[in-house]
Amino acid sequence: MAIDFTAPVYLMRAVLPFMQKQTSGTIFNVSSKAETSGAAAGITYTAAKHGLVGATKQTVWRYRWEGIRCNAICPSPGATKVSDSMVKEKTDVASLQQLTPVQNFDLGAALRGAAAAGCGGGDDCVSDFGRESQCER
Repeated sequence: MAIDFTAPVYLMRAVLPFMQKQTSGTIFNVSSKAETSGAAAGITYTAAKHGLVGATKQTVWRYRWEGIRCNAICPSPGATKVSDSMVKEKTDVASLQQLTPVQNFDLGAALRGAAAAGCGGGDDCVSDFGRESQCER
């Protein structure tokens, strides 16, 4: 929760006063496809990503008239070493086996894809690392 939810929320709170002062700004939060469904990574991760999208939507609503945009990128599973830190006995192995990881995570491509798809404030930008982007409205 600290990394996947609390840290991004504190970061938003830190930058918002500067954005308010200049009456513009854009925040992109990196959530997960776990936000749109469940996740093999477990309930804490899934809840954190749902919470981050909720915080994103709240930020959109609160600052919509101040020139500040806020979006959440929800990428598909990526091939990372996060599973190395998981307690195997507490892992939903059947769910993990259903994942098809994306081998090359490129956050820049994900952000460009979301921007090209026209994601505006309040949209959940779902990106397949720049290959395919859509905004769920």
